[in-house]
Amino acid sequence: MNDNTTVGERRLVWDRQREAFVDAQEVTKAKAQVGFIKGPLPLGWMQAAARMPGRTLQVALVLWYLAGLKKSDTVRLSSEQMDAVGVSREAKYEALQRLSAAGLVSVDQRPGRAPVVTLVRSAT
Repeated sequence: MNDNTTVGERRLVWDRQREAFVDAQEVTKAKAQVGFIKGPLPLGWMQAAARMPGRTLQVALVLWYLAGLKKSDTVRLSSEQMDAVGVSREAKYEALQRLSAAGLVSVDQRPGRAPVVTLVRSAT
């Protein structure tokens, strides 16, 4: 037996999603890849959304996040995505109505389906 064999050590942490222990370095890498909103964001568009009441700005930010993720100005906006930022289903629809009335988005809504929203970049 060779006594010069090096045994590597690694730190394990509990991953709630996987319900298993995983390498701590893997968790650190995953945290470093946290999402971000791809820019540039039109300042006038954001200022218009920020002046609106309720959760309109939160909905607007999620729309821009999804648009960057999908590389498309048209995205499907589910209630699950809104739950992640603390926006209720009702607040989502109110915000979409305000954004649409201001000409910042166009919304295609069908009963029983998540709305399909298109960002209107030329609105500002």
